[in-house]
Amino acid sequence: MKDTSFYENIPYRYAGIIKDDVNNGKGIGLTLFVQYCPHRCRNCQNVHTWSMYGGFIFTEEILEKIIDYFKKHRYAKRFTLSGGDPLANPLMTNWIIKRVKKACPWLHIWLYTGYVYEDIQNEKIYKNIFPYLDVLIDGPYEDELRDITLAFRGSSNQRIIDMKKTLEENHVITMNLEEKV
Repeated sequence: MKDTSFYENIPYRYAGIIKDDVNNGKGIGLTLFVQYCPHRCRNCQNVHTWSMYGGFIFTEEILEKIIDYFKKHRYAKRFTLSGGDPLANPLMTNWIIKRVKKACPWLHIWLYTGYVYEDIQNEKIYKNIFPYLDVLIDGPYEDELRDITLAFRGSSNQRIIDMKKTLEENHVITMNLEEKV
């Protein structure tokens, strides 16, 4: 089990927010890029998110602005957490997802992680997050498997997981969202 006590002593940080985003999930939404990634994948497109001390401090005010965006722009039906790696700071991710889902229950929640689902599926800190997710894109970016024709992924090892079905059936159920672009 991963020790998460470290995160209790540092401020939550994020690298950026994209509103009306159409690239980080199906449909129109908002993407929050969290700060910090332990995976440090070769040729990562978000190298600036690696440091846990970079970016900006995530505040209650920022969270309220995200929620207000969804309430004012009902055409936006997806909230995506990317990074960095949202699961590298599970306390922040859990807090954000629960607050957003409670305020905007109609949203589909997507999350990108460099962790492989089977490696973390039984850890309590992550099990609290999974029920809130609709889609999990798992696995590190692998430059040798780079494929820019894949929908919503950078390399062919990464999977698009239907989290509702995966939790119901207790094994990974992947989605085919127009596999090739």
